[in-house]
Amino acid sequence: MNQLCLFCVASSCILLAQIANPGGALWISPSANMALTFWSSSVVVTVYCTIGIVAKLLHMRYQIWRVLSPQEYSPYFSVAAMLIESAMLYACFGLAFII
Repeated sequence: MNQLCLFCVASSCILLAQIANPGGALWISPSANMALTFWSSSVVVTVYCTIGIVAKLLHMRYQIWRVLSPQEYSPYFSVAAMLIESAMLYACFGLAFII
Protein backbone atom coordinates (compact mmCIF):
# COMPACT_ATOMS: atom_id res chain seq x y z
CA MET A 1 0.00 0.00 0.00
CA ASN A 2 2.82 2.40 0.84
CA GLN A 3 4.37 1.88 -2.57
CA LEU A 4 1.07 2.68 -4.25
CA CYS A 5 0.71 5.89 -2.24
CA LEU A 6 4.25 6.90 -3.13
CA PHE A 7 3.54 6.10 -6.78
CA CYS A 8 0.43 8.27 -6.66
CA VAL A 9 2.37 11.19 -5.17
CA ALA A 10 5.21 10.79 -7.66
CA SER A 11 2.87 10.61 -10.66
CA SER A 12 1.00 13.70 -9.49
CA CYS A 13 4.28 15.63 -9.15
CA ILE A 14 5.36 14.58 -12.64
CA LEU A 15 1.95 15.52 -14.07
CA LEU A 16 2.11 18.91 -12.37
CA ALA A 17 5.59 19.51 -13.76
CA GLN A 18 4.44 18.58 -17.28
CA ILE A 19 1.42 20.86 -17.13
CA ALA A 20 3.33 23.77 -15.57
CA ASN A 21 5.85 23.99 -18.43
CA PRO A 22 5.17 26.67 -21.04
CA GLY A 23 3.05 25.14 -23.76
CA GLY A 24 2.10 22.21 -21.54
CA ALA A 25 -1.51 21.13 -21.34
CA LEU A 26 -3.40 18.23 -19.89
CA TRP A 27 -4.45 16.93 -23.32
CA ILE A 28 -0.96 16.74 -24.89
CA SER A 29 0.09 13.09 -25.27
CA PRO A 30 2.80 12.77 -22.55
CA SER A 31 0.67 14.75 -20.10
CA ALA A 32 -2.42 12.74 -20.98
CA ASN A 33 -0.54 9.50 -20.32
CA MET A 34 0.64 10.77 -16.93
CA ALA A 35 -2.86 12.03 -16.13
CA LEU A 36 -4.24 8.57 -16.85
CA THR A 37 -1.59 7.07 -14.58
CA PHE A 38 -2.31 9.55 -11.81
CA TRP A 39 -6.10 9.21 -11.88
CA SER A 40 -5.89 5.41 -12.04
CA SER A 41 -3.60 5.20 -9.03
CA SER A 42 -5.63 7.81 -7.17
CA VAL A 43 -8.88 5.90 -7.62
CA VAL A 44 -7.22 2.63 -6.58
CA VAL A 45 -5.72 4.18 -3.43
CA THR A 46 -9.04 5.79 -2.48
CA VAL A 47 -11.04 2.61 -2.93
CA TYR A 48 -8.43 0.45 -1.19
CA CYS A 49 -8.19 2.77 1.83
CA THR A 50 -11.97 3.03 2.08
CA ILE A 51 -12.33 -0.74 2.05
CA GLY A 52 -9.76 -1.02 4.83
CA ILE A 53 -11.42 1.64 6.99
CA VAL A 54 -14.89 0.17 6.49
CA ALA A 55 -13.61 -3.32 7.32
CA LYS A 56 -12.10 -2.00 10.56
CA LEU A 57 -15.34 -0.17 11.46
CA LEU A 58 -17.44 -3.25 10.81
CA HIS A 59 -15.05 -5.35 12.87
CA MET A 60 -15.36 -2.87 15.75
CA ARG A 61 -19.14 -2.95 15.33
CA TYR A 62 -19.10 -6.73 15.64
CA GLN A 63 -16.96 -6.57 18.77
CA ILE A 64 -19.27 -3.99 20.36
CA TRP A 65 -22.32 -6.05 19.36
CA ARG A 66 -20.92 -9.02 21.26
CA VAL A 67 -20.51 -6.98 24.44
CA LEU A 68 -23.15 -4.23 24.43
CA SER A 69 -26.70 -3.62 23.32
CA PRO A 70 -27.72 -3.12 19.66
CA GLN A 71 -28.16 0.65 20.12
CA GLU A 72 -24.46 1.11 20.84
CA TYR A 73 -23.09 -0.17 17.53
CA SER A 74 -25.35 1.69 15.11
CA PRO A 75 -22.99 4.74 14.74
CA TYR A 76 -20.30 2.48 13.32
CA PHE A 77 -22.60 1.38 10.52
CA SER A 78 -23.65 4.92 9.59
CA VAL A 79 -20.03 6.10 9.45
CA ALA A 80 -19.17 3.15 7.22
CA ALA A 81 -22.07 4.02 4.91
CA MET A 82 -20.89 7.64 4.66
CA LEU A 83 -17.37 6.52 3.79
CA ILE A 84 -18.61 4.10 1.14
CA GLU A 85 -20.85 6.75 -0.42
CA SER A 86 -18.14 9.40 -0.56
CA ALA A 87 -15.54 7.00 -1.96
CA MET A 88 -18.03 5.70 -4.50
CA LEU A 89 -18.73 9.24 -5.70
CA TYR A 90 -15.01 9.95 -6.11
CA ALA A 91 -14.37 6.60 -7.78
CA CYS A 92 -17.25 7.04 -10.25
CA PHE A 93 -16.09 10.49 -11.32
CA GLY A 94 -12.49 9.28 -11.49
CA LEU A 95 -13.47 6.33 -13.67
CA ALA A 96 -15.59 8.56 -15.88
CA PHE A 97 -12.61 10.87 -16.31
CA ILE A 98 -10.31 7.94 -17.11
CA ILE A 99 -12.71 6.43 -19.63
